[in-house]
Amino acid sequence: MSRDRVGQKLNRTTLKMERVVVGLLLVCLVVVQGSPVLERQERGAGRKAKACTWTFGDCVPENGNCGQGTRIGTKSGEGCRVKQKTFSCRIPCPGEPETVEPQGKCRYMKGPWSDCNTSNNMQNRTLTLKKSKAGCDQVKLEQKKCKKECKYTKGEWGNCDPATNMMTRVKQLKKGNSTRCNATITQTKPCKKNKMEKKNCKYLRQEWSECDTMTNRRTRVLVLKEGSSAECEERKEVSSKCRSSRENKKSQRQERKLQRQERKKQKQEKKKLKKERKRLRQEQKKQRKEDQQRGCKYMKGEWSDCEDGMTTRTDQLKPRNNNNPECPATRTKTKKCKCKYTWTWDAQCDDHNLRTRTMTLVMGNPNDCAQTKQEQKSCVNKRGQEACMYGPWGEFSECVNGVKTKRRDVAQGGDRCQAKAVKTKRC
Repeated sequence: MSRDRVGQKLNRTTLKMERVVVGLLLVCLVVVQGSPVLERQERGAGRKAKACTWTFGDCVPENGNCGQGTRIGTKSGEGCRVKQKTFSCRIPCPGEPETVEPQGKCRYMKGPWSDCNTSNNMQNRTLTLKKSKAGCDQVKLEQKKCKKECKYTKGEWGNCDPATNMMTRVKQLKKGNSTRCNATITQTKPCKKNKMEKKNCKYLRQEWSECDTMTNRRTRVLVLKEGSSAECEERKEVSSKCRSSRENKKSQRQERKLQRQERKKQKQEKKKLKKERKRLRQEQKKQRKEDQQRGCKYMKGEWSDCEDGMTTRTDQLKPRNNNNPECPATRTKTKKCKCKYTWTWDAQCDDHNLRTRTMTLVMGNPNDCAQTKQEQKSCVNKRGQEACMYGPWGEFSECVNGVKTKRRDVAQGGDRCQAKAVKTKRC
């Protein structure tokens, strides 16, 4: 029994110790969690304790030694961010009472608006200072434009008076004091003659005159056809800008439209021609490949004249291949015409040491090749010598000793350039 009692006492002591430890842990936790709050409160208290003050420099007038000017203010203090700002100020001129700048905003009590002054159409009211402050005026006067006191109902416009060419209407008082406002107001304005004429007057239009090139205007006469002579003019002359500019614009638009259509058509034709040429090239390439496989060899003929931008050549089978039944006797080749020109050189070089040649088309598609063009060439080559210039090539001569020859004239360069003026080929 004694051992059981000792064990119970130990258990009670252990429970008490556990409770004490848990309590201490809770207190520590509260203290740790509450510390940031205390820090924030301390920081906030520090911010509230900051004191910022403004200091102002001397007033610098804009013109002369007095009058309106500016001064620089500086914001500073413990914990404040330094800041500078420009303020307006005024230095009293000699003879003017010294003014004290107001400290804060001046607040006034507003009085009622006075009656409208008909001479200047203005209303006044008095502003009285609510609370006395240094630099604030005790009484101020405020002005504004009068509101329209008199409002009227607009009547219908009367008929036009042909003698004065004026029309009239009467306006009746709708709202306002009858002692200060007129009961009726009569309003006049010029007649809108054009509108009346459109309704009642019809004219016979004569032909337009010739355009005056100085003023770019033309005139015509209108003769009264229908309408009263009291309201309509018997005869009048009107003018307008010459229609040539309008017609030109219209014709230019039509011309541009035609040009676009023509370009579109040419583009389609070129596209079609390009496809046809591609097909011919493929067929010729296929034919050459087949001829090589069969061992067919041909003698080349001459290219025909250019027709529709294309030229044709007919080749004849060589005699040694006549026994080959797979080789056709002839083959035909087509290709796009090249622009071939003949030209003449100018008599001598110009002031810039350049010589011009004028070229004229002799073979080629006129749609793809320019009819005439000019080219310039330097009269001196890179070595500082007289440059070689040649005329157009002639035709090949007849076959002599298995060789054909063609030549061209030397326009500049002399004997030194003769070597490049001759071409030969086997025949």
